[in-house]
Amino acid sequence: MIRRRASAVCFLAGVAFAAAVFSAELKDKTDWPSLIVSKDENDRLEAKALLDNERKQTIEHLLAIVRMPFAGPGDQFYVRTTPRNIAIGQLGAMRAAEAIPDLIECLEPKRGLLGGLTINFDPLSPAGRALANIGMPSVPPVVDIIRQKGCSSTKKREAIVEPGGHVRFKDDPTYKSSPVGDRCLGILREILGDDLTEFVLHRAFDKQTDAVKKEKLNSALEQLKARREREQPKED
Repeated sequence: MIRRRASAVCFLAGVAFAAAVFSAELKDKTDWPSLIVSKDENDRLEAKALLDNERKQTIEHLLAIVRMPFAGPGDQFYVRTTPRNIAIGQLGAMRAAEAIPDLIECLEPKRGLLGGLTINFDPLSPAGRALANIGMPSVPPVVDIIRQKGCSSTKKREAIVEPGGHVRFKDDPTYKSSPVGDRCLGILREILGDDLTEFVLHRAFDKQTDAVKKEKLNSALEQLKARREREQPKED
């Protein structure tokens, strides 16, 4: 009887020891900070694979949040702490080029629960800021958006002050508004600077054969010129 109990105890101790060893090995396999500085090349390659997989999964989770229906009470404003905007900001910080198509879609002004347009405290919007942080991979798709939508007219609309202090702009059929195009121009300036932005837009203009798209690109060049003149320091 005593032998049986001793055997059982030894068996359980062996199982516990094996489990502990297996657990330690499993932990070591996911401990990339230790693996990446290992003398074993296989460990270093495994650390790289772990990091790549971790990044991929993180981006997938963040994109799932970005793709959520636009219905949250805070999402009708560009508040940095909404789930969507936190996810957008992290994608930009990670320079996740695979997120560019989703971020491009987020440039379009959304309508809140009451039908009003979102309030934009950042000229680029959270998605535009993320695209700017991603950098050069964002340039071709952003230029393509400008080619499709153009930028707002540079001419000023006449403002009319109505009774009660309400201000509205006089209707002008020649005036064109394109907030998405304006944001895209801002993104290009953020990534490339003014001189390279002008070069890229001129190059796209010269290569474009479609008259309508050519006009859209020209509107961006005019908007860029107007912004540069407006932002130049005034001489005393």
